[in-house]
Amino acid sequence: MAKIRALIGWRPVSSGSIEGEMTSKPLQKPMASMQFDGTTIAGRAMDSIRSADTTSVERVTIWSSASCVDSDLWEMVRQPDDVFMDLRLLGVTENALVNTDQFWFLLVRDEGGMPSAICCAWLTSIQGTLLADNSRVVRCLKLASRIVPALNHHPVLFCGMPVSAGQSNLRIRPGASVEDVVERLNAAMEWIASRQAARFIAWKEFAHDEQHIVSALRNIGYLVADSLPMNEYLNPAASFDQFLLEHHKKKRWDIRKTRKSLTDRIRLHVTSQPDDVRQLYSDDVHQLYYAVLRRSEHRLEELPADFFRELSAQFGRDFISCFLMEDERVIAFGNILIAGSTAYVLYVGIDYRLNAEYSLYFNMMYSLMQESLKLNVQCVSWGQTVDEFKRSKLCCTQSSRTVCLKGTVSWCRWLLSAAGPHLFPTRRIEPAASARTATQSPVPRAA
Repeated sequence: MAKIRALIGWRPVSSGSIEGEMTSKPLQKPMASMQFDGTTIAGRAMDSIRSADTTSVERVTIWSSASCVDSDLWEMVRQPDDVFMDLRLLGVTENALVNTDQFWFLLVRDEGGMPSAICCAWLTSIQGTLLADNSRVVRCLKLASRIVPALNHHPVLFCGMPVSAGQSNLRIRPGASVEDVVERLNAAMEWIASRQAARFIAWKEFAHDEQHIVSALRNIGYLVADSLPMNEYLNPAASFDQFLLEHHKKKRWDIRKTRKSLTDRIRLHVTSQPDDVRQLYSDDVHQLYYAVLRRSEHRLEELPADFFRELSAQFGRDFISCFLMEDERVIAFGNILIAGSTAYVLYVGIDYRLNAEYSLYFNMMYSLMQESLKLNVQCVSWGQTVDEFKRSKLCCTQSSRTVCLKGTVSWCRWLLSAAGPHLFPTRRIEPAASARTATQSPVPRAA
């Protein structure tokens, strides 16, 4: 086993800090120096020419905790409604996973010292076949990993965060050079990866309007692949009754029948009060989240109960919790995070012992839709799974998402080259479902 580990370059993930000089050989050719929180490491030489519209990037600062970030500088790049770059959410996420994962927060400056870009880095261990197809190559890889687990379980450094709604965690200030920002951040990511023994670097997840970033990553050697499509209900109805009118008569009847399966004993409790959430969201209720997570086909993060309690405390009325209750017992829950004109449906939990009797999964989804529409939003974001149900019954449209990856050691680069199309298959973007033709919804998994 020791020989196999040596062959594949296996090392345990280090929990060391980022201070000190870079000790491993840079993955890129020797470059001009760049500052990383007082540490000088190799960086690619930049073109010194500046135009009125483009600023060349010179420095990258890395903070090892969200609590250390210079919020004034961070907010110079982040847009006010950009909740997934909000330091409150980043801090809650970091604290929730502090015992298992590591996080860094990066800021790129231009040569005048002004912020040009911000991003988040996350180190975790994942199953390499998380998004894979069921081809012979993948089946062989899974079989081999039973003998050598390291073949399919990898420490991965993400430019991205575990809690997301199918968006990236890289923001570039208008006017900054995308190529320069990507080069500087790539050097920083390689530096972190080398110190933490990450086998892969992955940047997730880019929408269609971020393809210029994808192109810049492709140009420096990243594999570009499809991630799971995003489901969104755009230009939503003004109320749940109007939402029902968007469906064919038979489908309206199906939805109403599902909602009637909730007897008089089952009530919906909606709250954005942190004390109320803390009282209702017990450790027993958190087991409902785990029940859905265990059925999830694509499982990336596993969050503790305190994550949901603290999210409520930090965001107050912008974090809405919905509880389906049988008498005084919670039998299902879901939550919504509001940012600007968008409602993000985050997580659900279901007591599957009662799911058949009360259609808990579907009723929770309809309840979350109902509460979202009360907020007069322009988009309800529904995540990247259970696509057919969301297209058919929630009137969602799909949009593509892209990930960019590369290996940090030779055998990982070979693995991506040889098995990349199977590990990250092409995803078909389904057209918006017609209410008159959509098929029966699938077995529910995760939100």
